[in-house]
Amino acid sequence: MTRGSLKRLSVLTIRDSSGEFLSFDLRDILDVIATWGTELTWVLREVSGSGPAFEPHSSETSETFPELTLTWVDLVEFSQRVGQIYDGMFSGMRDPASLAGIDGSEFPWKNAEISLEAVDSSYWRVFARESEIFAALSARFRDTELRPLLE
Repeated sequence: MTRGSLKRLSVLTIRDSSGEFLSFDLRDILDVIATWGTELTWVLREVSGSGPAFEPHSSETSETFPELTLTWVDLVEFSQRVGQIYDGMFSGMRDPASLAGIDGSEFPWKNAEISLEAVDSSYWRVFARESEIFAALSARFRDTELRPLLE
């Protein structure tokens, strides 16, 4: 897809829960978006959580990564080593060179094909330009809300 053919960016909020806790995490979202995410380079910003994926960076099991760049395979592996993501942004870019010069205020919409945002262990927001991504996620999760994003 060329930059000129990108559709308007929208956001899907996912709030599926079991009682007071979310009933899913990053790995569950990645399972659904694999068709679209495999060819992207993923940038993780300000990700905090618990589990073995965080242990090399802290003497405790909870830590925040300021920024990491991963392939899809590495992102899936990371998600399998996470107990829970508390907060953070995961943005998939088609062209790794497009990462240069992006600051936090422009994430997730500038140059990202797909962005996943964990918010305070309460819900996830998925930003994307392809309606098929939202349809797939809405079919998998129960409590979703789709709305256009004002750019």
